[in-house]
Amino acid sequence: MLAHQPVQQGQGPTKLTGRWPLASRKGKQSTQANERDLTDRPNRTIKKPNRNQSLAHAADDDESSRKLTKERGEKERKKLLLRPSSDPPPRRAILRCACRRWAAGGGGASGEMAAPPARARADYDYLIKLLLIGDSGVGKSCLLLRFSDGSFTTSFITTIGIDFKIRTIELDGKRIKLQIWDTAGQERFRTITTAYYRGAMGILLVYDVTDESSFNNIRNWIRNIEQHASDNVNKILVGNKADMDESKRAVPTAKGQALADEYGIKFFETSAKTNLNVEQVFFSIARDIKQRLAETDSKPEDKTIKINKTEQGADAPAAQQSSCCGS
Repeated sequence: MLAHQPVQQGQGPTKLTGRWPLASRKGKQSTQANERDLTDRPNRTIKKPNRNQSLAHAADDDESSRKLTKERGEKERKKLLLRPSSDPPPRRAILRCACRRWAAGGGGASGEMAAPPARARADYDYLIKLLLIGDSGVGKSCLLLRFSDGSFTTSFITTIGIDFKIRTIELDGKRIKLQIWDTAGQERFRTITTAYYRGAMGILLVYDVTDESSFNNIRNWIRNIEQHASDNVNKILVGNKADMDESKRAVPTAKGQALADEYGIKFFETSAKTNLNVEQVFFSIARDIKQRLAETDSKPEDKTIKINKTEQGADAPAAQQSSCCGS
């Protein structure tokens, strides 16, 4: 193809030549060179990463990290060894040495057993577990809150499953730790609460003096105690909300006392709101349990084995005749 040359001033019409313009010739040469490179270039294969090599690199990284951790551990150990004598030893070393002395039979040359630390000793003489049972809404949680924390709330919050509080009291010169469990009175939690009957040392049966149905259900609660609790568990009957007006009272005091006398247990009327007889109830059952435990501990155990000896004389021939090989 022939290209037209640009028209310059003072010249005639452009002559047609058989040569390409400079820019067009350069573009055509670069295109031909690219095509030649593509045809002459050998087929190249893409190298896939070797899985074994990658695993080897990962193993090397793990090994380097382990070496680094080991080196750091050695540095920390050297720091402990170079610790000045004035610095106290670490707590772990103290516990390790104490365990070794205990296993060896003592810490001194005489071989006597070292006394336990003061903080490990029991800060009480008796541990008594009490259980509060009764219908829902009779005030079991309020009684527990009044006795343990000395507070009272008018909001009604249903106990979910079971709850407990701890209070240590002084009784007859002895420190008694009371662990009081508050159970839910609703029927849906009955399978959970009955599991705590066996470990209880004392049980407080609580009813509402303004709710006669809660009083009538006391017999059902006593049957649950007989089925699930220990035979020697101490029981006490508590009529709560005694601060209510007499016009709202549904269970008279004489009726509650008669039920307590029927089962041979103590009876109290309390009020968690006014703190009426709350301390007296817990102290009374704690005193009875302490007395029972003291009597059990004071009884000597008869460890002798008695063997009945057969009398010689008339019983001896009978014994010989009863033998299978006797003649």
